[in-house]
Amino acid sequence: MAKKTLNEISRLDDPALTSIFDYLSDYDHETVILCYAESQRRRLQLSDKQQSRLNEYAKDNGFDDIKHWSKEFLEKHKLENFQELFEDHATEARQNIAREQASQKGVVNRYPALNTLIGVNKFFALVIGILAASLFLIEILKGSLDIVFGALVLVIGTLLVLGLLVWSELIKVLIDIEYNTRQASGKK
Repeated sequence: MAKKTLNEISRLDDPALTSIFDYLSDYDHETVILCYAESQRRRLQLSDKQQSRLNEYAKDNGFDDIKHWSKEFLEKHKLENFQELFEDHATEARQNIAREQASQKGVVNRYPALNTLIGVNKFFALVIGILAASLFLIEILKGSLDIVFGALVLVIGTLLVLGLLVWSELIKVLIDIEYNTRQASGKK
């Protein structure tokens, strides 16, 4: 029998969550009850067939219906307020995200010269892109034989823009590699 944790259940989308009720025998009791509680928390509308199947499942396990079994199970495991449990997980997740973002800001502050170089590269890429496109349009509007020159300027400009953007992203990748290595080694 498959068992899903509360964290896994909370991450299921609505169709995946309710599909568990179509395959009750594939899951342990705890998973079924937690999925039911989560479906109630989300205020999902279960089909009559699913509701009937859940009630039969509860009766087979000595309970009047799934609602009472779920309530008893949650009380027994001190999860009476299922909504609060998820709000606590959400708060914890938000705190973890905030810590990660603060940690990433440390990376930005750790290498100011490289981050400045990234910004300068992107600025020059923008300027070169605008100049190359402008020169190409000017050559086309002239209508002379300089269209080949305009196309050459556009191609070279595009290559320069791409090169500068790739260089900027490569610097970011190197900073991220350094950050991940430092995190893995436990250093700050």
